[in-house]
Formats: sequence, C-alpha cells, structure tokens
Amino acid sequence: MDWRRFFGNDDRPKPKDREQPNERHHSAPREPALRIARDLSDPDREKRKHAINDLISLGSAAASVVPEVLPLLTHSDKNIRRDVVQAIGQIGELSKPALPTLVERLGDDDPGVWRVSRIALLQVDPGADVLLRALGHENARIRQSALDAIPRLATMPEPPVKALIARLSDGAEIKQRVTDMLIKIGKPAVAPLADAVSDDQLGVNVLDVLAAMKGTAAPAVPKLIEVVQASPTLGAHVARTLGEIGAASVPALADILADTSLDSAASEVIRAVAQLRETAAPLVDEVPNVARRLPRLVPEVVRTLGSIGNRSRLFGSRASGVCATSTACCSS
Repeated sequence: MDWRRFFGNDDRPKPKDREQPNERHHSAPREPALRIARDLSDPDREKRKHAINDLISLGSAAASVVPEVLPLLTHSDKNIRRDVVQAIGQIGELSKPALPTLVERLGDDDPGVWRVSRIALLQVDPGADVLLRALGHENARIRQSALDAIPRLATMPEPPVKALIARLSDGAEIKQRVTDMLIKIGKPAVAPLADAVSDDQLGVNVLDVLAAMKGTAAPAVPKLIEVVQASPTLGAHVARTLGEIGAASVPALADILADTSLDSAASEVIRAVAQLRETAAPLVDEVPNVARRLPRLVPEVVRTLGSIGNRSRLFGSRASGVCATSTACCSS
C-alpha cells in the first residue's frame, strides 16, 4: 500500500496538475538557434536567406531564437541588419522582445534598413501602438520615419483605427496624416470615430475628420445628435460637421433647429443648412422659426432660404416680416 496516499500526504502531481503536451513551452534546441543566428550574420546572401527560411520553419519555437539574433540588428553590415530585420518581421508577434530595437532601426543610416523596419514593426505589432508611439520619439529621424510609415496602416487587413484616432491631437502634421488615413480606411473608421466625439481632448479633432469624410460619415449622425444634446458647447462644431456630411444630416439638423436649448449654435446650423442647398428643402418649415426666436439671424435665414431654392419662396415674406418688426434686425 502507498501509505502517503492513505494518510492524504501524497504530494505527487495529480493527473490534472501534470503538464499537458499542448501547454509545454516550445523552444528551439540551443545548437540550431545558434546556427541560425550565425548564418544570419554570414556575408553570403544565400546563407542568410536559408537562415530566414529555417527560422520561419521553427514555428512557435522561433521565439527562443530572437534573443540570439537581436545583437545582429546593430551589425556593421547594412545588408545583414536588413535581413535580420526581415527575419524578425517574418515570425511576427513571436518577436515582440525585438520591438524597442526595431524602433531604433527606423533611424538607421541605410534607407533599406529603415524601410524594412517599418514593415517589420507592423508584422510584430499589428495594432501599430509601438509605431505610433515612435511619432513622439526624441530622435527626429525616427519620428519622420514613423510618420512616413502611417500610409501603410490603411492597407492592413485590420487597420488600427483606435490607435490612429488617439494620435489626432499630436500636432498639425500628424493630425493631417492620420486624417488622410482614416478617410482612406473609410466606413470601418466611422463607428470608432463617432464613439470618440465625446472625448474631451479628441472631440473637436474627431469632428474635423468626420466632416472631411463627407457622406461616408453618415452612420455617425445619430451619435452626433446625442453628443450635442449632452454637450451643447459642441453644437457649432457638430453643425458644421453635419453640413459637410450632407443629405443624411437633414433630420438631425431639423432636431437641432427645433431645440431652443441649442440656440447658441443656431448661426452655424443655419450656415450648415445653406450649405446643403436644395437638399435642405425639408427644413423650410423650421428655418423661419429660428428668425422668429432670434431676430439677429434674420439676414442669415433669408439667405439660407434663398439657397434652398424654389421651395423656400413661400417663406420669404415671413422672414421679411420678422425683419420688419424687429428693431434689432432693422437697425443692424
């Protein structure tokens, strides 16, 4: 009899505690790892190509080779640096320990090295967090290289939209590059942008992007109305954005025009309606009401009704009547 089991003192691992085959840490044997690292540093291009293929063929075990090849990222031979960067990129997220060094290679003296480093960074970190953080690097060359890499993000299978949105407040040049990419990404970027409108730091910049997307941003309209009702101070900016979005914004603009609590944004709303021209015809009943509430806006209302076209002619006399009876308007 096993007395340890009888007294409950059996400290042998139970079946459920024993390491399962698929839970074991896979690693490349030491010798193959060293050979791959050695071949990646070989002056012979063919040997380096074979080494890259050997590294890829290791599968998950390739992760254990990364520490052996990291020193080669600073090798004096630019061709070796380039091939090692390429190899690290090929095994993807298994190479995460190499990310800091890959960022440094963005500032490499050789254009070939920093070009493949941009690609490798996105292979190892598909969320692009590391690349986008490099936009604030102290090294100007690294910052510029990261900035030049942004266009690649739009072509990724799953573009890192949220990471891009987070960079909209990083300065004019970065904002423009990020805006261009979000426009290029298109519809998949609209919902995350709409969610970010209420962000205190990003809100206005996000509205600028949605405005630049024009009609593509139409799915964001309901969220914009929620935002302007919760934060009336954004009313004018939201109105400008709705005007740029176009026809899909007409019902939303009608809601804003009818909401007296948003009268502080009325001038921008009227301009947005005028921008829509004939498309804003469904608003001809609502626009004159603004002139009645806010006589100072009568001139803008009259111009807006004129821009809407024939359907607004019936309301021209009403607007003029408001002007005639308004001392504030007529004295202006």
